[in-house]
Amino acid sequence: WNRDEEKDASVADRKAARARSLEVFQSHRQREILSDIKEVEEFMAKHQVPSESSKKRKKAEVAKNPLHAGIDLENLYMRTLCFEDYGDSEESDSSSLAAQMCRRLCQKFGLESDGPMAQTVLQHFCTVLEPPKKKRKRDDQKKPPSGSPRLDLRRLFASSVAKSSESPLHLEICSGSGEWLSSQALRDPNTNWMACELRFDRSARCFQRFALRELTQAANVGIIVGDAQNALENHLKKGCCSKIFINHPEPPHQTDLDKAVELDTSGETGTEAKHLLTLHFLQNSCAAVLQDEGLLTICTDNLGYGEWLLNAFASEPLSKLFQDALKGKAGKAGRISGPKSGISLRNEAPPVEICGAVYRTKGAGGSYFQRLKESEKGSRGDGAAEERYYLCLKKRSRLSG
Repeated sequence: WNRDEEKDASVADRKAARARSLEVFQSHRQREILSDIKEVEEFMAKHQVPSESSKKRKKAEVAKNPLHAGIDLENLYMRTLCFEDYGDSEESDSSSLAAQMCRRLCQKFGLESDGPMAQTVLQHFCTVLEPPKKKRKRDDQKKPPSGSPRLDLRRLFASSVAKSSESPLHLEICSGSGEWLSSQALRDPNTNWMACELRFDRSARCFQRFALRELTQAANVGIIVGDAQNALENHLKKGCCSKIFINHPEPPHQTDLDKAVELDTSGETGTEAKHLLTLHFLQNSCAAVLQDEGLLTICTDNLGYGEWLLNAFASEPLSKLFQDALKGKAGKAGRISGPKSGISLRNEAPPVEICGAVYRTKGAGGSYFQRLKESEKGSRGDGAAEERYYLCLKKRSRLSG
């Protein structure tokens, strides 16, 4: 009887824990929706139909600062890249990549297919997509080029006012709804910021956030909608990014790390290997699109996952591609693990003048999942909820070996 009572009590405890967790999640989700509604209401109030006198004031204000002109959706559409289909298109794949990307914006993001803006966006995509390079052989000079067009993200921003393709290009992978990247783009308007998000609903929220925060006029933000590995390996030009940020990647509790290492090293596939930061992804996706001496910064709130990533970067083949970007005093600050092969894991954010982004500062951008964890902290008793761990890595120059 005692065993049965213990079993019943254990089942009851698990049910109660799930109920508390669901209650926290529902409450958190409600606050997020209300926050989204408030953001829309504030934007609408700011941009309500003006009187004639206020129109004159607005015109004068815009003349002084064009960034106050409001939403420029054309700019944002031209920097929203949908490389993948969603399985609901009746159109064949015979059309050009530029045409496919424009069609997906019409189907999913509200671009009017028969309007002049769609034509402008299509022309822009045709311009920035580089044709595949021909690999000519002596015995076959007429062989057609193979592969798909590659896009240099720097060219994506080259047509904006007072911008050039030489402006730094920073890419965030796993952008969620774009809060962190929005705050960075507002803080640093002289840098071009590109988000990359797998889920369509979050990408759509990211698109909305850029518009509501009037980042379309600054024209220094864009979005890649879809799988990061597919985009980086198959569609982006090598060496087009100066910095890459990966903030709070796939929660490590969803991945058996030991099994993932075993499968990743052997090249096999399996449920445990289905996490983003595999050796293959870090080597063939991230390192490929980073320019020589470009920086990769990873932030996680899980120490075990951080140490697993440290070991991955400290071992071949990644140790031949990356080195620690922090040296001297900055390299010693906050070090909690390492150095291993010269690379350290730290619990202090890397300096903005090195990594190019601001962490742990009010207004520097939070995220949906960070706030959810904060909501859960009290019920779970997780005192380390605020802890963050960082890897700041520099891609080795090919000339230096």
